[in-house]
Amino acid sequence: MPRPRETEVEGGGPGLFFVLVALVVVAVLGARYLGFYPNADKNRQSLGGKPQQVTTARPGEPAPAAAGVASPSAAGSQQGTAGSYSSLGAQGGPPQVMIYYSFASQNYGPGDPYASGQPGQIVSVGQTLTEGLAIRGVSALHDTTVFDYPVFKNALPLAAEAMASNLQRNPSVELVLDVHRDALPPGSPASATTVQLNGQPVARIMIGVPDGPGKEQRLALARELEGRMEEMYPGLCRGVKELGSSGAATDRALSVYIGSYPQNTLAEAQRAAKLLADVVATLVSETPPSSAPPTVH
Repeated sequence: MPRPRETEVEGGGPGLFFVLVALVVVAVLGARYLGFYPNADKNRQSLGGKPQQVTTARPGEPAPAAAGVASPSAAGSQQGTAGSYSSLGAQGGPPQVMIYYSFASQNYGPGDPYASGQPGQIVSVGQTLTEGLAIRGVSALHDTTVFDYPVFKNALPLAAEAMASNLQRNPSVELVLDVHRDALPPGSPASATTVQLNGQPVARIMIGVPDGPGKEQRLALARELEGRMEEMYPGLCRGVKELGSSGAATDRALSVYIGSYPQNTLAEAQRAAKLLADVVATLVSETPPSSAPPTVH
């Protein structure tokens, strides 16, 4: 019987060699596609992709916040309110403005605004303001914590505590705005709450100056904001009002009353917030940054 050739016994011929090479190539490509290959994320980025960032939490701990979103404030956690969080505006970076609500349950429509403990329509007005600032290159810290539920009378001290804590963590903040909607008597004239700008009805804005330490600086800041508002959008501001003690913790804190219930609609208040973003952006960008962190009283 003829003896088999040596190449058939030991190697199986050239065909088998090429099959093995092909299997190795397929394995390498598969591993690279599935992300097991070294620098896989870097290679995906060079092709226009973006690696996913996976975060985990230990059992019993809250999941880490997504990029641009901070954990609920301490006051919000004590309240136990749902959906309370702080987030940076679209520009990111150190915040220049802080927006929050002593009474986040406020609405522009009928009904009991303090029944559910959920953020009211006023928060969507503040979101419009935050987004408007981001478009203009101003980063804002937007705290939507509900402080006026379940105990309404605790709203001001809880809000002040959270504001002071936020300021200590964010010394870059140059302006603090506590956003409200007013509640003028139903018989108030329309001119007191609404102005026609760009052919549309817009809710008017009152600037409130809280009492307490730093009031003179806050009053000067309010007058500056009023002047800019009147120059850019005549009639938008309905004046500056000195308030009683409202827990203001810094000389850079003002209250802004955007529209009133029942005179204004949510849409009118949101239009006002967009214009206010224009004014605040000029104030922040044209005022030299303070060399000292905000004074927390």
